Amino acid sequence: MTSLMSTLLLLQCVSTLVFTTISTPPDDPVKCVSGNSDCTVTNSYGAFPDRSTCRAAEVTYPTTEAELISIVAAATKTGRKMRVTTRYSHSITKLVCVDGTDGLFISTKFLNHTVQADADAMTLTVESGVTLRQLIAEAAKIGLALPYAPYWWGLTVGGMMGTGAHGSSLWGKGSAVHDHVTEIRMVSPGSVNDGFAKVRVLSETTTPNEFNAAKVSLGVLGVISQVTFTLQPMFKRSLRYVMKNDSDFGDQAVTFGKKHEFADFIWLPSQGKVVYRMDDRVLVNTSGNGLFDILPFRSQLSAALAIIRSSEETQERFRDANGKCVGATLISSTLFASSYGLTNNGIIFTGYPVTGSQNRMMSSGSCLDSLQDGLITACPWDSRIKSEFFHQTTFSVPLTQVKSFIDDIKSLVKIERKSLCGLELYYGILMRYVTSSPAYLGKETEALDFDLTYYRAKDPLTPRIYEDFIEEIEQIALFKYNALPHWGKNRNLAFDGVIKKYKNAPAFLKVKESFDPTGLFSTEWTDQILGIKGNVTIVKDGCALEGLCICSEDAHCAPTKRYLCRPGKVYKEARVCTRVSGISVIQSLFKSSKKIHLQYIWRESDKTQSKPMVFSYSPSYGFPQNAVVWRTLLGLLCIFTLVLTAVSTPPEDPVKCVSGNANCTVTNSYGAFPDRSTCRAASVAYPTTEDELVAIVAAATKTGQKMRVTTRYSHSITKLVCTDGTKGLFISTKFLNHTVQSDAKAMTLTVESGVTLRQLISEAAKVGLALPYAPYWWGLTVGGMMGTGAHGSSLWGKGSAVHDYVTEIRMVSPGSVSDGFAKVRVLSETTTPNEFNAAKVSLGVLGVVSQVTFKLQPMFKRSLTYTMRNDSDFGEQAVTFGKKHEFADFLWLPSQGKVVYRRDDRVAVNTSGNGLYDFLPFRSQLSVAIAIIRSSEETQERFRDANGKCVGATLISSTLFGTSYGLTNNGVIFTGYPVIGSQNRMMSSGSCLDSLQDGLITACAWDSRINGEFFHQTTFSVSLTQVKSFINDIKSLIKIEPKSLCGLELHYGILMRYVTSSPAYLGKETEALDFDITYYRAKDPLAPRLYEDFIEEIEQIALFKYNALPHWGKNRNLAFDGVIKKYKNVPAFLKVKESYDPTGLFSTEWTDQILGIKGNATIVKNGCALEGLCICSEDAHCAPTKGYLCRPGKVYKEARVCTRVSGINEALSVS
Repeated sequence: MTSLMSTLLLLQCVSTLVFTTISTPPDDPVKCVSGNSDCTVTNSYGAFPDRSTCRAAEVTYPTTEAELISIVAAATKTGRKMRVTTRYSHSITKLVCVDGTDGLFISTKFLNHTVQADADAMTLTVESGVTLRQLIAEAAKIGLALPYAPYWWGLTVGGMMGTGAHGSSLWGKGSAVHDHVTEIRMVSPGSVNDGFAKVRVLSETTTPNEFNAAKVSLGVLGVISQVTFTLQPMFKRSLRYVMKNDSDFGDQAVTFGKKHEFADFIWLPSQGKVVYRMDDRVLVNTSGNGLFDILPFRSQLSAALAIIRSSEETQERFRDANGKCVGATLISSTLFASSYGLTNNGIIFTGYPVTGSQNRMMSSGSCLDSLQDGLITACPWDSRIKSEFFHQTTFSVPLTQVKSFIDDIKSLVKIERKSLCGLELYYGILMRYVTSSPAYLGKETEALDFDLTYYRAKDPLTPRIYEDFIEEIEQIALFKYNALPHWGKNRNLAFDGVIKKYKNAPAFLKVKESFDPTGLFSTEWTDQILGIKGNVTIVKDGCALEGLCICSEDAHCAPTKRYLCRPGKVYKEARVCTRVSGISVIQSLFKSSKKIHLQYIWRESDKTQSKPMVFSYSPSYGFPQNAVVWRTLLGLLCIFTLVLTAVSTPPEDPVKCVSGNANCTVTNSYGAFPDRSTCRAASVAYPTTEDELVAIVAAATKTGQKMRVTTRYSHSITKLVCTDGTKGLFISTKFLNHTVQSDAKAMTLTVESGVTLRQLISEAAKVGLALPYAPYWWGLTVGGMMGTGAHGSSLWGKGSAVHDYVTEIRMVSPGSVSDGFAKVRVLSETTTPNEFNAAKVSLGVLGVVSQVTFKLQPMFKRSLTYTMRNDSDFGEQAVTFGKKHEFADFLWLPSQGKVVYRRDDRVAVNTSGNGLYDFLPFRSQLSVAIAIIRSSEETQERFRDANGKCVGATLISSTLFGTSYGLTNNGVIFTGYPVIGSQNRMMSSGSCLDSLQDGLITACAWDSRINGEFFHQTTFSVSLTQVKSFINDIKSLIKIEPKSLCGLELHYGILMRYVTSSPAYLGKETEALDFDITYYRAKDPLAPRLYEDFIEEIEQIALFKYNALPHWGKNRNLAFDGVIKKYKNVPAFLKVKESYDPTGLFSTEWTDQILGIKGNATIVKNGCALEGLCICSEDAHCAPTKGYLCRPGKVYKEARVCTRVSGINEALSVS
């Protein structure tokens, strides 16, 4: 669920919330060669069911009824065929087409005015080109509302009347728009006496036959000019979505619409779930200003849409059914978690029910309501770009037969669970209630309308995954249950014999004959569906694949691709294109030189023949086989990355004071220390120069005031910034952020300690120099890196620790009376080697680092390629890979059995390439989206949804890998490996910091001011000689439970970086591999995690079995239990500490504990092991009331971990 939110959030919440008012509206569906002559028309999706091109000699755009009359008259006089087109042409069927090439298109684009609004009579008269959006808005202006309508507001009044468009309701007159019409003005062909055109005014009272024919006219009676609606007083709706399993759905579907006025469903049959829409009318004065801006109807980045479509094509090509199901789960959960686009106030969703006025809750389509942006963004189905391309099959099954139909679909799903995941990628089966209508071509009875949307290939002869299952559902509905097809949303076969299903068809045809006796508004296609002449099905090779026919022989399917015409699986009368195993086919999947290795067996009757084929597909770096992944990528990357890089709210100052700079608290970037304590001080000081710093330290030393240093962003998880008690002093280096001296010739750079890594990299680059190794996050300060031993990844040169490239340190520490109570110490490897090696990793206990001088290198470039492999030989590779590649690292995905190898090497500075590494998780995120992710992760933990975690892990890791983790070849887009760029552009990033204030609309993902990421980090360095054994121990745990570490992979996997031994007394002791593990942390410290025991055991295996060194800034308390005994030079460090600060003014209870001076860093209390404050030694240290007891490890028996024991009474409410 949480991972799915990564999609939602990105794909929807982002694409949606960011691009709501930025999009390119659709083109006019009519295109002409010269002016308004020699024209073609299409639908919004760019292709009719038979893929034909519809032509006409010209198009006209009347702006008034008088102009319309003259146009119809002129065409009638010459016997010219006519058809009406609308502004957006949303009907999939060929309702807009005219026969031949000599006809006339009449567009209602400019017949878009309100004629009359009468609040007292509650009527509204509009022209037929008015969109549903305009209709809703005009009604609201006079306090009225259309009670029911389609959900997409881009339809026109004439278009809705032409096809019988509807919403969802069994109440009142039902959900069809035409049943709320009281008068229609129509212009149809006339006699000579009529001047060749006749205006007909139709109503239920004066002309009931003609009126009921015109309410759903298919455009064959003439052109609707004006329509009068009878409306209702404005009301509000209260809406709630609920997801349930579909075990009793057949029964519920029959009765639910009688309980809720605006009820509908989204059915996810492959998942066995249904989303119920509980939607009812409430009084207009009910509190609430909700808005329903449906997520799939919002703007999307065109580049992202192209990626989605390409990935879906790849998925179909490789028959990746599992991937479709992963994506289906992701997308449906994402949409549900984001309430499908509902907001309580037009901005954010705060909870159910959402209450809002009818005009704000009934329909949407914000991708239409926007400015031109040159197709940077568009509606998701816009045919001008590479975008969604699909079939729609929509039909109404009588309510009396709905349960049986649902059971038939369930029977199909039982045969193959994955068969309908493709429908769920398109949001599931939308089901809306309709009632019987007096319209002659309206609904015949109370029914449930099923709307199925599914993949359509660009090649009409290409079959789909589980082609036969959807074909069978279509035929079950249409022929077994006599369902009525939607006039505007179906493939040809749906209209085979359809007119026989309408009892009033003869009356309709009689009106048609009266209004248009020569058939000027009719076409071959309308004659076919109305049963006048011919049949709408088209029989030819491959016709069944596109729904042009029902197959009756194999040639109607795709026999060369193993799809043959076979009976249905449940409905034996069906004839569907089924993929038959064992048919010999050799197809080139690509026109490229990719090789394919495949051994296949051909079996037919009793013959068996084995033939080897050279067939080996190697997907390119950018296309993980799980195409659905791209739905995340798209959102997560293409959007967040490209759009929000420079839009974000930077983190707050970690120090907060009650009054001025007095009575202060400090926290870290994540808002909580490992023990969740609050760190206080009497005041904070912000020196801007070394002199000011000296004066501050002197004043505090003179009075014996405790001091600790804080940094600009406070990124250490541990309590390094805390001072004891409440009377201490925080010294912030926030404004000690200047460059002191740069010397290009000597290749040195001296900066103050508050300078960030970003500034350091930038200043070095200005003089053609580079820091060779550094952490990947550039929000760290120089002093912070020196305090914790921060590092990058390398075994080369002096190693990856920043402090090993320092040549001089200026430090201000407490002094004697003769020193003026403060002393500036200038330390270097040559003049003061002992003090220098102590100060390089100081934990802040020696004083305040004032300035640091770095020895840099000439600027160089790096060439980087990511490769994903299985982890079968990872133990051996981990030991040797760092010797082969200078900047090597790994992302290990142990539950997936995969490793991402970073092949990253130095190249000459004149090598071509201007790559940039702007790491995706370090970019800005929408705060609303982050909150959704966090909430979903909490839900996942609450319901112990291990499968969901693993689905999300696969999605996120594939997404990040597919987008090269944020690498681009030119700072804009990724075009392929290797990515080559200068060291200053490739080493570190953190663009969510480098931005303007935007009121927390966006933020870094872990910003504690919002409901963002909240996690533990466990980071330690395992000696390279023991890495293989440690990796094998983790693999042994995975064998016990493969799902156990999916939670780590939701947080991008285990990052592994190389480090070397350092002369720093508290630096690394040997060549090692640093394991950085990030995982969920509950807001409640007494709430255990999924697979709590597995992560605890890994932590203890590393720290105690393999004597790993913990990172000073990224660990929980237990990691520091006895840690100082692991450092051979600790006596020398403590000697320097005693010399520099004999009274311990810069020391705290916590630093004394981790340095072994006094006490222990662990905290023993109930539940302490859940937060890593202790290692459990009794059940009370875990969560016994929730079934978690203290038990030995599964692989490392000496470990003591909190294990969920089955059979323990869990008094835990998950509601």
